[in-house]
Amino acid sequence: MRIKTITWITTVALMTACGENPTTKTQKGVVGGDTDEGRDDSRTFYPNPDQDNDGDGFTLRDDCDDRDASVFPGAVERCNGVDDDCNGSVDERTAVGGTAWFVDRDGDGYGNPDTPILACEGPEAYVADGSDCDDTDRTARPDAPEICGDDVDNDCDGVETACTAGAVVGDVVISSPDGMADLCTDSDAIDGNLMVRGDRISDLDGLACLQKVSGNVVISSTTVTDLQGLRHLYLVGGNLHIAQNDALVNLEGLDELHSVQGDVTFNAPALTSLAGIEALTSIGGALHIDSERLTTLDGLGSLSKVHGLYLGLPSVDTLEGLDSLEEIDGDLVVDGTYGLPVTDAPIAFAERIPNMDLVDLNGLWRISRISGDMVLKNLEGMSDLTGMEGLDSMEGRLELTSMSGLESLKGLEQLTDIGGLKVHGSPLLASMQGLDGLVRVDGDLQLSSNESMDDVDALYGIEDVTGDITLVNLPSLSRAAAERLVESVGGDVSDAEIDL
Repeated sequence: MRIKTITWITTVALMTACGENPTTKTQKGVVGGDTDEGRDDSRTFYPNPDQDNDGDGFTLRDDCDDRDASVFPGAVERCNGVDDDCNGSVDERTAVGGTAWFVDRDGDGYGNPDTPILACEGPEAYVADGSDCDDTDRTARPDAPEICGDDVDNDCDGVETACTAGAVVGDVVISSPDGMADLCTDSDAIDGNLMVRGDRISDLDGLACLQKVSGNVVISSTTVTDLQGLRHLYLVGGNLHIAQNDALVNLEGLDELHSVQGDVTFNAPALTSLAGIEALTSIGGALHIDSERLTTLDGLGSLSKVHGLYLGLPSVDTLEGLDSLEEIDGDLVVDGTYGLPVTDAPIAFAERIPNMDLVDLNGLWRISRISGDMVLKNLEGMSDLTGMEGLDSMEGRLELTSMSGLESLKGLEQLTDIGGLKVHGSPLLASMQGLDGLVRVDGDLQLSSNESMDDVDALYGIEDVTGDITLVNLPSLSRAAAERLVESVGGDVSDAEIDL
C-alpha cells in the first residue's frame, strides 16, 4: 500500500511577505490513478499574491484585507473599528461618521462650545455635550442649581438670579427629621449656626434649600449616611465640623461648597473617601482630617491655601491629593496616629491608634512657606523628607518626633530660617545633612534621643540660635562635636544642656 503526498508551492516568499499563511488540506481518495484505501493525501496551498479575491481592484500585494471589498488603500476611513484605507491606523480623526467632542476643562461633564473637534471617540478631557457657559467654573453648567447672589449664571440660562427668599435668623439645632420640615418654606440661608446631631437622622434632604450659613455648620449625627441634602451649600461663614458620623463613608453632597471661612474638620470613623469636596478652594482657618479608614486625600485637589493643616491618618500612604497646596498660613502637623487633639473643636476624638504608612511628603512639593510650626511625628515608614524641596521659609519651629524609620533629612535643603528646631526619638538618624542651608534658628535648638547621631556638621553654618541649646541622649556623638556645635552657632557651652 502506497501513500503519496503532493505539495503545490507557488511563490512562497511572496506569500509570506504578504502576510498570508499557507493552508494544508488532507483528503483520502484518488491520487495519480491509484485507489488505495486509507491513503493520507496532504496538500499545501499558498494564495496567489496577484489575485484580487474581493474584487476591490487591489491584489494581496497591497490589500490589507483581501476578504473585504470595502477595505483597500485609498478607501474612505469610517468610524467602524476597521483600518479601511490600509494606512495602519484605525478610526483616525478624519474618519467619516465622527461626532463632535468638546473640551471640558472644569470637569463638570459639559464642554466649551467653542472647542469642537470631530472624532469617532472623544479624547481624554473631552465630552459630547458642548453647552457649558463657563468652562472654568464647575458650578456653571446647564443642570446646576441657580445660586442666588453669587454673581454667576449657574444654570447657563443667561440670567443671574437674585435672592428672594430670606434667611433664618439665629441658631438652628436639628435632632430629628421633624426639625427640617419647615426650614425651606421661605428660607435659603441661616444667619447663625447649623447643628445636626443625635441618632434619629439618616439624611439631610430637608436642608436642600440651604445655600449659605453665616456661622458654624456642625454635623455630628451618628446615623447620617450621606450629605446630599447640602448639595446647594456654597458658603460657610464659620467652621465646618463633620464628626462622629459612624455611617458616613464619603462627602458627596458638598459638591458646590467653594469656601469655608473658618476651620474645617473631618473626623468620621467610617470615612473612606473625600469625594465630594473637589470644589473647595478656600479655607479661612485650619484643615483637620482625622480618620482611621481614609486611604487617600483625593478630593482636595482644588485647595491652594489653608491656615493650618493637621493630619491624623494611620492608613494613608501618600499626600499627593494636596498637590495644589502652595502656602500654609499656620501649622503643618502630620501625625501617624489617629485622634488628633484640636483646640476648641466641639468634638471628642477617638482613642489614638499608632502606625502610619506614609513614606514621604510628596504632594506638598508646591509649598514654599509655612507661617507656623511644621510637626512630623510617629511616622514609622518615613525614611526621609522627600516632597518638601520647595520649602524655604518657616516662621515656627521644625519638630521631628518619634520618627523611628527616619534616616535622612533629605528634602529640606532649601530651608534657611526656622523658628526653632527639635529632633527627638529618631534612632536611625545619624546625620543632620539636609539642613546644610540653615542660617538662623529663632528659638530653641534641641537634639535628643537619637541613638545613631554622630554627625552634626551640617548645622555648623547656623549663624544664630536665639533660644536654648539642648543636646541630650546622643550616645554616638562625641563631646567635642557637641561643644563645637554650640560654639559655632554663637552659644556658650556653659549655658547649653549637654548630656550625651
